Amino acid sequence: TGDFVQGRVKLAQKALELGSDVRDSVTRKTTILVTGTDGSLATERKSRKRLDAESAIAGGQNIRLVNEAEFSALIAYYISAKQVQ
Repeated sequence: TGDFVQGRVKLAQKALELGSDVRDSVTRKTTILVTGTDGSLATERKSRKRLDAESAIAGGQNIRLVNEAEFSALIAYYISAKQVQ
């Protein structure tokens, strides 16, 4: 949710290539929400998706909120771990 330096399409494509299911909304299957510059973890302005995710978390759903840099690091880690196997 929000604006991304790398671009939403590029980040979504990386996630899809690694087998993720990319959605436009928060669902019961959501496990990670990537936040961009508006909807950021550090600002008071929160997107609808961010608010939905926080509500789901409060209800017991396990959703990890990460920014673009953290998401890129997760992707890099997953790719390197996959290459070791």
